[in-house]
Amino acid sequence: SVQVDKNVDPIPLSLKLSTNYQLLAQGTRAVTFLKFKVYALGIYVANDDLYKIPTVLDSKFLSSTFIDTDKSKSHSENVTSALHDNEKSKILISNLLDSNIRLVARISPIRNTDFNHLRDGLVKSILAAGVQDESLADGLQELKDAFNRKGSVPKNNNLFIERLSDGQLQLIYENTRNGEVVELGNVKNPIVSKLLFLQYLSG
Repeated sequence: SVQVDKNVDPIPLSLKLSTNYQLLAQGTRAVTFLKFKVYALGIYVANDDLYKIPTVLDSKFLSSTFIDTDKSKSHSENVTSALHDNEKSKILISNLLDSNIRLVARISPIRNTDFNHLRDGLVKSILAAGVQDESLADGLQELKDAFNRKGSVPKNNNLFIERLSDGQLQLIYENTRNGEVVELGNVKNPIVSKLLFLQYLSG
């Protein structure tokens, strides 16, 4: 496991939801203007989809056009640089998401919150992508409807956002105090999962 903040449990290296997942990245998200952390975030990839990452990032087109632009660096160094570049990383991650890769975002609030705040935070992240798509409004309404539970979310509980192979999102809530696991709902519109994970993984 990986400890990212003392106020929440360490992030596990693997998860079992609709399939087996392993940890890809972790960190914390913060409210920028107030400078405080709001939740710990773990991003997981399906074990059976791991091969898609090098397949996409090593593709000839992406390598020649976006990745291997600095001939003095190795391919792996150029990949790292590209993933830290705001514009290039969006292109690379977008291609990765188009490969129907299955992912999970594990969100653990660092301070007490509620379902409305979690929902609004996800909507805000998606809108921050700045994408104009006529189906996005319908997708965001689906996301809001998927939060069919009201009330508080104590710190150190977990929200799992699972991206399925067809781009649908499955939302699952875990109460770590009593072990209760609740399926909140799902979002069928794939634009929602693409924009959300694009925000989590790029830049």
